[in-house]
Amino acid sequence: MLSLTASIIETVVVKTTMFAVTQVLNLATYGTYSVYNWYNPTLTSTEILQNEVKLLRNELRELRETDYARHENRIIVLE
Repeated sequence: MLSLTASIIETVVVKTTMFAVTQVLNLATYGTYSVYNWYNPTLTSTEILQNEVKLLRNELRELRETDYARHENRIIVLE
């Protein structure tokens, strides 16, 4: 009878507590990774290349605008 009581106490106290702690840690880990990935999404290689192309296009547009503004002052209007 004492063995049965010890087994029940062990099951209720130790194993249930360990199960609960393990589940809480798993939930905390999953939640942390989910929040991190929500704020910092991982980009595929295609998306990275598309972002680089967009940046290069913007840089080209800015260079063309500054080049045009520089040469605009040199234009001589013939009447």
